[in-house]
Amino acid sequence: MAELFESFSAEGEALFRAVTAYLAKYDPVPPHSLTAGHATSLDDSRLSTLRAALIAHRPRPARHLFAELAPDIERMHGSHRRQDLASALDDLRFDEALDVLDDCQKRSGQ
Repeated sequence: MAELFESFSAEGEALFRAVTAYLAKYDPVPPHSLTAGHATSLDDSRLSTLRAALIAHRPRPARHLFAELAPDIERMHGSHRRQDLASALDDLRFDEALDVLDDCQKRSGQ
């Protein structure tokens, strides 16, 4: 049984690396790339669209929206929360990214 688990684990890691490489090739916008922004609050429409992309597990739109919102997220919630969200998106942990985003919204009263 232990051998089966080790084999499954190794294959899972290989699959994760292959998917990550594939996405990097076809989705060149890294989730942690920042664009200039000067908004004083987060755009509700963009946040809703980002939430929908996370719920649907769609990395490309989620990464693009995050790139647009990242400066405002950092300004309003700190670099730690922005990095938490970026890391979750980097690793395709959509539910975790959604939890971070929800926590940010709860704290800001949005």
